[in-house]
Parts: sequence; C-alpha cells; structure tokens
Amino acid sequence: MPRFSSSVEIESCEDEYKKVSGYITKKMADGKEVDEPEVKHSNELRDDIWRQRTQSFLTSALLYVVLGGASAVLFVGLEIQNILDPTSITKLLAAGALWTTFYSFLDVKKTSAALESKKEGLDKEILAKAEEVTNGLTEKLEEEKAKVIEIAGKYNAVVEEFMKLKDSGGK
Repeated sequence: MPRFSSSVEIESCEDEYKKVSGYITKKMADGKEVDEPEVKHSNELRDDIWRQRTQSFLTSALLYVVLGGASAVLFVGLEIQNILDPTSITKLLAAGALWTTFYSFLDVKKTSAALESKKEGLDKEILAKAEEVTNGLTEKLEEEKAKVIEIAGKYNAVVEEFMKLKDSGGK
C-alpha cells in the first residue's frame, strides 16, 4: 500500500534519531553515564517516527477504503451487491491506489518545502563554517602582519644603528 509523502519528515526524524542513538551508544561504550534528557530526547524521536508512520499508514488506508470505494461505485460502475467479488475488490484496490497517488502528488509541495528548509539549514551551516574559517584566517593574517611590522621595525633600528656607526667612522 503506497503511503503519502510524509517520508521527508520521517526521514528527517530518523536521521536525527540515528545521530542521537549513535551518540548515546558511543557514550555507553566509553563507559560514560548517559543523562536522562538524552534518553528522553531519543525516546521522543522514536515515538515521533512511530506516530508519523502510523498517521501515514492510516491516511493511505483511509484513501484506499473510502475514496477508492466511492470512486469505484461512482466511476467504475461497481454495484454494492457485488462488493465481495474478487473482480470488484481488484477495482476497489485500483481506485484506492489512484487516490493515494493523487494525494501524493498534492503532497509534493509539502515535501519540496521540507527539502528546501533542509537545504537552507545546510547552507546556513556551511556559511557559518566558512565565516569561522575566514575569521580564523583573518586573525592569523593580522598576527603575522604584526610580526612582520615588528621585524621591519627591528630591521630599521639595526640599519639606523649601522648608518650611525658608519657615519661616525666606527668610533
């Protein structure tokens, strides 16, 4: 049975759940204590995934049964008396599949928005890292510039002292 397109939301929760679970597993392997908020967050993510999958399944099932049955009766010419006939059941399932597919196409916009939001988040993260690197390089450049100025000052002082000694004839 096809499910409607909440798969992006489910995948997002699954990705976060994998990260949190991996972190907790690593912490346990290192012999560190796992804090209650970490376990609670992991459990909430697991529950969210289950809830979204259940909602997706129930919505698909509803579309199969109600809309599929109604469209089969109206458009396929199915008579209520023949509802248990294998041919009629096939027609109901086909009509239900058409409705869930139609609903999935309507939900593409929601999926697209979720992907765009994820992309924007990654873009912001990359930009922040690039700015951090740039700031670090700028600081290093300023430090090196200050060192060059200091060395140039010392060099000028040595040259000036040399010139004084040269002018005085080495006295």
